[in-house]
This record gives sequence, C-alpha cells and structure tokens, in this order.
Amino acid sequence: QKRVLGLQQRGFILAMCSKNNEADVDEVMEQHPHQLLKAQNFAARRVNWQPKPDNMKALAQELNLGLDSFIFVDDSDYECNAIRHALPQVEVVQVPAKPVEIPGCLDHLARLEITSLTAEDLAKTAMYRQEAKRRSKLAAVTAASGSIDDYLRSLDMRMTIARDDLQQLARLAQMTQKTNQFNLTTRRYSEKDIASMIEADDRFVYHFSLADIFGDSGVVGLAIVSREEGGRAQLDTFLMSCRVIGRRAEEAFLDGVRRDLKARGITQLGARYLPTEKNMPIADFLPRNDFTEQADGSYICDLAEINTSKEDVPIAVQGP
Repeated sequence: QKRVLGLQQRGFILAMCSKNNEADVDEVMEQHPHQLLKAQNFAARRVNWQPKPDNMKALAQELNLGLDSFIFVDDSDYECNAIRHALPQVEVVQVPAKPVEIPGCLDHLARLEITSLTAEDLAKTAMYRQEAKRRSKLAAVTAASGSIDDYLRSLDMRMTIARDDLQQLARLAQMTQKTNQFNLTTRRYSEKDIASMIEADDRFVYHFSLADIFGDSGVVGLAIVSREEGGRAQLDTFLMSCRVIGRRAEEAFLDGVRRDLKARGITQLGARYLPTEKNMPIADFLPRNDFTEQADGSYICDLAEINTSKEDVPIAVQGP
C-alpha cells in the first residue's frame, strides 16, 4: 500500500476494480487500522459483481483514457487471464503468491519510472475527482431539461492564455509527449526543443489553463506557431488534455491565439491534420473553425476575414 500510495503521490492515477460488496469495501477503507489507501486516493472505482473487463472499459470511459494507459494488478489467475484475453492492450501484473514478494511486484515496470514532476502531476487525482463533480452537475442540469450550453455556462469557466513562458517547460514538453486524442499533429518535443522555440524570433509558443467552479485544471493546452514570410504562419502543434474535452476550451484557445497573431501582423494561418490511430477526436477541428481545405490536404485560415472572438463560447478569456 505504501508503494502504491507513493505512485499516486507522484502523479499516477489509481482506479479500483473490485468484485465485492461496496459497503464491505467502504468499511475496510474507512475503519481498518492498517488501511493506508483511502477513498480520496482513487480517481474512480467500480465495486460490483460485474466482469472485470467490463468494469475496466467503464473506468477508461469515465476517466477518458485509452485502455493502453492502464496497468491491471490482481492476485487472481482467472481475473488476470480474463483481462489479457478481453483487453490485450491493458498491461497485466499478477500479484505474487508469496506475501514477502508482493511489495516489489511493480518495481520492474519501466513505465512507472518518472524523471520529472509537474504541478499537474501532483494534483492529478484531485483534478479527476473534480471531473466527477462536473459529470454530476451535467446530469443535474440535463435532468432539469437544461441544455449542454446551460451546463457549460453554469461552470463559470475562466481561461488564461500565456505566450513563451519558460517556467512551464516541463509541462509543455510533457503534453507533447503524452497527449494523443486531441492532438492535431502528435509531434513530440523535449524541454530543450520547447525552450529553443520560445527563444526563437520566428516561433510563438502558447499555452492555456482553465478554471471553473469546481477547481483549476492547470495547464491543459498548447499551440506552437511558426512565422513565415509575407504575413503567413503555420500551426505546428495544437493539442489539449483529454480532461477538458467537451467544454469548448479548444475554440476559446484557438480564438485567443489567432487574435494575438493578427495583432502581430499575421494575416494567414496554415495548418495540417496528421491522422493517427488515436487522434480522431480532432479530425474535424480545422474545418469547424474557419480553416479551408486546400488541394494538397492542408488548411488555411484567412485571419483578415474572420472574427477571432466567438461570443457564444461560455468562457471568459484572459491573455495572452
């Protein structure tokens, strides 16, 4: 338990997948004198008598994470084999039979090693628990015959956009390396790469953070723009954390970036969508936001002809 708690405190997400009576689990979590892991340490849980592969898929959907992000740890031959068979993309670790070997059973997993920590890593579990509150809010609004727009307005969202901030190097590089779903090009960059772009005269590196009535999601979006000749620029990277998908933050962020570029003399912004197996959620983002597809598959947005402020997006934007 100490080692698993240490993983959670270093930015890994814990999810419980247990065949049990929920009341019995709650009693152990709350009252057992040697229980170190508490309910607040878990971002999500499924405690019932359903097949564990079904519960794993439900956890992935709730957390908006790919199944290949999960490591399933269990002491049962049957459950481990069930996950291996039904969900081959999930890494499975069977707990050793000898109690003395249990604490070190995750020590050999390279994917659990980390080289740096960001503020978002340290607060990740709390952020996912905030997301559960947002889902409850959405359910309440829709139950009262409210719309998605009503729900989004009720969140009182506030976005802060910043440009060329060296203090966020670790987080910006981390997002390029880990963000797969809402990522226009999936180009991967190191901290050194990002620092060089920030210091370059022909690059602009934008990021945004998003807060609402439930808390601050931290830095969750990145855009990298390359300036070209003749008032043109190219959108090299545009990505956003899956934690804020569905709140129209990508529209507010793009508008903020385009507004700043327009003020800097950029009249035409080009972009490309480079499809992968995982980034389908961003496939139609460019044509939905005033980019026109060209014969070669690229896209162009004429900044002189569009209104770079979408008043219908329920987010108060500050910066860059």
